[in-house]
Amino acid sequence: MTRILITGANGFIGSALGKKLSSNNQVVGTYLKGDAFNDEKIDWEQLDLADLNSAAAVCEKYSPDVVIHCAGIAHQKMGAVDSATYRRVNSEATEELAKAAANCNPQVQFIFLSSVSVYGESNPNRPVKEDDAFQPSSDYATSKLDAEKRLISLVNKGVINNLTILRLAPVYDRDWSFNLDRRILAPKKIAYLRFGSGSQKMSALARPNLVDFIDYLLKKDKKQKLQIFNVCDAESYEFNKIIQIFK
Repeated sequence: MTRILITGANGFIGSALGKKLSSNNQVVGTYLKGDAFNDEKIDWEQLDLADLNSAAAVCEKYSPDVVIHCAGIAHQKMGAVDSATYRRVNSEATEELAKAAANCNPQVQFIFLSSVSVYGESNPNRPVKEDDAFQPSSDYATSKLDAEKRLISLVNKGVINNLTILRLAPVYDRDWSFNLDRRILAPKKIAYLRFGSGSQKMSALARPNLVDFIDYLLKKDKKQKLQIFNVCDAESYEFNKIIQIFK
């Protein structure tokens, strides 16, 4: 049975992964604060990623075969979180977690949830490719890109032997649509916002699609040293269509 460590397993993405993967694997879920959701199939550990000793202790206790790193500081309003905090939690702690996991199990599969925001806010007339130039325009995006670079450096040094980076489009679910709300709704949801004709398109990612894709990656027989994927739903969405569906 595969031992899977999911950081941020009490969060929006991590909780769905835990519920999906715990049926056929030994899942350890970490959470920062509050109460973890009740699931007897998951072993829970309270963990502050900024506490490097605690992160190493969790890895030593379970020696996971797979680490799915969901935890971190999400994109906040400008000024709500300073750049140093983003870097410490999203970048430096990610690197230290990967090193701790590899130290306990050199063949650990490390899956890092990054963001398409690393490409910046430009609106190209074609899909963004994994080898496109990076132009992060926020401290959050910069911290995610920095984390990627740190992890790839560990691969190049032979510390990690199996790394997958997933650059996620904005994730949504039927019951949680904040990542779409903030693009089409005015503050306090008093009105819909349409810029220009509204025919512009954006990619988004349904949470069940992301969970299924990660489950697929875990079941693949052939593992690669480094894989990077932009992950989104099969079709992009016109802003007019999003507004129509919300209405």
